[in-house]
Amino acid sequence: MKKTLLAGVCLAAALALGACGGHPGAETMEVPGYPWNTTQEELTASLTEQGMTYTEEENKIKVEQGELFGLPGHNLNFNCNTLTGELQGVLWNIDADDKEAMEKKLTAYLGDPVDSCRPATFDILSEEVAVHLAGDYVSEDLICWHSAQPLAQTWDEEERNRFQEGFVARQEENGMVFVDKPAGTINLNGEETTLWYGQEAMDAWFENNWDVTVWLTKADEETWVVSFGKLVHPF
Repeated sequence: MKKTLLAGVCLAAALALGACGGHPGAETMEVPGYPWNTTQEELTASLTEQGMTYTEEENKIKVEQGELFGLPGHNLNFNCNTLTGELQGVLWNIDADDKEAMEKKLTAYLGDPVDSCRPATFDILSEEVAVHLAGDYVSEDLICWHSAQPLAQTWDEEERNRFQEGFVARQEENGMVFVDKPAGTINLNGEETTLWYGQEAMDAWFENNWDVTVWLTKADEETWVVSFGKLVHPF
């Protein structure tokens, strides 16, 4: 029998804590055994030590078969950030028959999923940079968990300013205009939603995006996808 990934071993202790009424992963929202500051070199060393078969690409490691959260998975992808070299996302597929069991595992680890998820997204179809809320992602085919607090609270002022300055400069290079003006509206799937500009747009983006988001998503009738993703800005 193939050895399981380190995450499966670490999860046993984590779920034991969860049995006491807490949610051990809710604060960091890391895949057990794989902290967000894990580098690609550390990942390959761990997999090699366990005798796992993997392939390595630029900023990515692929494992065909493994076990995470005590359940079998396939097509695992460990993605590392281009700038930091640290883990930024973990994605794997599970059989549809294991979906309910995986949902219970994730809930025990992270707490209840959110009822609604409408992240803010940049609207740059015109010459002016604006922000609006996306349509609700949550459905019977998509279950979501995210950080308890938005980026407005988890990113400090220096990090928010660095992102804003870098983003604005990049858009201006592309001929986009970043100006303060009264909020308007946009029709999104038959629903009128607010369209923010200037500083209000940036504030809305920070208030409606999260450091880490976890998805349990239906891919097709036979497969569901689990993904842990950390937002690391490029500036």
